[in-house]
Amino acid sequence: MAGYIANENKWLRFEREWRKAMREFGVTHLHMREFTQSRGEFTKWPEAQHRRLMQRVTWVIKSCVMYRVGAAIPCADYQQTVGLVEPENSRISPFWCAFQCCISAILAYCEKFGIADDIALVLDENSESRQHALGFYTSFKESQGLKNRSQLVSMSFADDKKFTPLQAADLLAYELNKYHQGFKRKPLELLEDTMGVFAVWDRKMLEHYAASLREAKDAPAAQ
Repeated sequence: MAGYIANENKWLRFEREWRKAMREFGVTHLHMREFTQSRGEFTKWPEAQHRRLMQRVTWVIKSCVMYRVGAAIPCADYQQTVGLVEPENSRISPFWCAFQCCISAILAYCEKFGIADDIALVLDENSESRQHALGFYTSFKESQGLKNRSQLVSMSFADDKKFTPLQAADLLAYELNKYHQGFKRKPLELLEDTMGVFAVWDRKMLEHYAASLREAKDAPAAQ
C-alpha cells in the first residue's frame, strides 16, 4: 500500500500537469502493470518512450506532492504468523497492517509539521480489500493513542482511471513492491527526492506482532 499527501492547491496543480502529460503521450491514464508489460495503450511502445513518460510523471509527482507513505508486507510470512492468531477473523489481514502504517505516518507527518488541515483519504475502488477498509478506518478513528485522529474526516473510493492521484499512488506502490523484491529500478530512483517513509515488515516483526495479538486475546476481560 502506498500513496501521497498534498494540500488542495497542490493536488489541483498535480491534476492539470498529469492530465497534460497523458494527452501529450496519447494515453488516457497510467497503470503500471499495463505500462511495464506494454499492454493496452502502451502496446508496441519503444523503450525510449517509456523512459520519457516516466521522467515526465515522476517530475509531476515531485513538483506537486508534499509527502509519501508506503508499506510492504510479505503475505506468506504474514499468514504463517499473524494469520494463525485468529484464522477465522477476516478483518486481520496484511491490508490492515499496511493501512495502520500508512495512516499513522500521515498523522505523524501532520503533527510534526503543525499541519491541522482536515484529511480526506481516497482509495482505489477496485481494491480487493475495499470490503474491510471502512471498518479499518472506523477502528483507526477510535484509537485512543492518536492525538490528531480527529483530522481524519472522510474516506472514499474512486476509479483510478479517472482520479489521477491514484495513478501516482499505483506507480509508487508498484515500485516499492519491486524494491522490496530486490529490484533496483529507475522510477523509484527518480522519486528519491520526495520526502516520506516506507515500512517493510519482515518475519521477525510479524512474529512480534502476532505475539502481541495473542497476549491481547488471552488477557482476562475487565469486569
